[in-house]
Amino acid sequence: RLPGVGDKGFAYLDDETPELAVAVSPEHRGRGVGTALMERLLSEASGLFAAVSLSVSPRNPARRLYERLGFETVEVRGGHPLMRMKLRP
Repeated sequence: RLPGVGDKGFAYLDDETPELAVAVSPEHRGRGVGTALMERLLSEASGLFAAVSLSVSPRNPARRLYERLGFETVEVRGGHPLMRMKLRP
């Protein structure tokens, strides 16, 4: 969700930080599709936003991808880590 557009989602941090929601079909997982998707999305977002946020199930293997890309857990809501990646200092 983009800041100021629609309802606040589960990964809402503040009005300046967009929330990401990403999914890869099961038949395409483990092939680098998620990594390529996230790298492109973050590259595009870095020119527009200072940070992005997302939430992830604690058992979701994608959590390792998010951590590897630089996301950090800033809070836990309903047992789900809320993660933020700073795109600019």
